[in-house]
Amino acid sequence: FLHMLMESGPSVLMLFAFEHALLAFTVVLTLYRYFLHLVGRRFEARYESPWVNKSLYLMYGKLLANLVKLFVLMFYFTIILTFYGMPVIMIRDLYRAFRNVQTELRNLVAARRLRAQINDRFMRPTEEEIEGAGGMDIITHTPLTMENSIKLPCGHVFKDDALLSWWERQQNCPVCRYDITQADPADYVRERQRRLRGEAPDNAANVAAAGAVARDSQEGGSG
Repeated sequence: FLHMLMESGPSVLMLFAFEHALLAFTVVLTLYRYFLHLVGRRFEARYESPWVNKSLYLMYGKLLANLVKLFVLMFYFTIILTFYGMPVIMIRDLYRAFRNVQTELRNLVAARRLRAQINDRFMRPTEEEIEGAGGMDIITHTPLTMENSIKLPCGHVFKDDALLSWWERQQNCPVCRYDITQADPADYVRERQRRLRGEAPDNAANVAAAGAVARDSQEGGSG
């Protein structure tokens, strides 16, 4: 194939084949997402709980699809450059494909790290904090409990599985956009250690968290 390519150059049909290959990968990714959707519904019907790893498998599929697209575009770009000169119009597509791979890889690494830390780094909310949050998760609109929820350093409370899905797209608080990748505040770490030892909650930490929530509410109202 390579010998024939070097001898006679790329035919028009082969150039069109690259376009069809990119479309085929898009179709495969769509079928893969539909397959995950069906498996997720079957899992939820059987165990009466959401399939937490669904979005993680989806991220793997998107990363693989973007990698394949990048390699196809690089091969296509190399052939055009070799036989016809610099394909300026393809530079933008090649750059976007590279950035998509970079973004998907960064999100996957950050999501896996947060998934491994969720039980060791973040604290469970108290009944008072759940009531203060309205008793409902704002992402899934399902009830919050002390067993299925966590309290972030910014003071907001969410369900575990909802946060895991959110963090696979962006690593922050869904309400105030607090950056989860940064180090936790000292008062949050002290309060978590108190609760792990079974001691009474630190009132100062609760007041600070309540103040943070109040400030967010005021900013949202003024916006």
